[in-house]
Amino acid sequence: MNDEICLIDTNILAYAYDESEIKKHEICKRLIDECWRLREKYSISIQNLSEFYVVITK
Repeated sequence: MNDEICLIDTNILAYAYDESEIKKHEICKRLIDECWRLREKYSISIQNLSEFYVVITK
């Protein structure tokens, strides 16, 4: 793990949630899992969360 913090894009959240595109889903799920397990540091903005909410509630 390095000291850089990357911003999670809305698309990463959407693909991690959506299982219709399996390859993208697995990659994005893995990225989020790495953060959850404290192997990587990611950040997320309120705007990304708002956009994600709009995408998944359509």
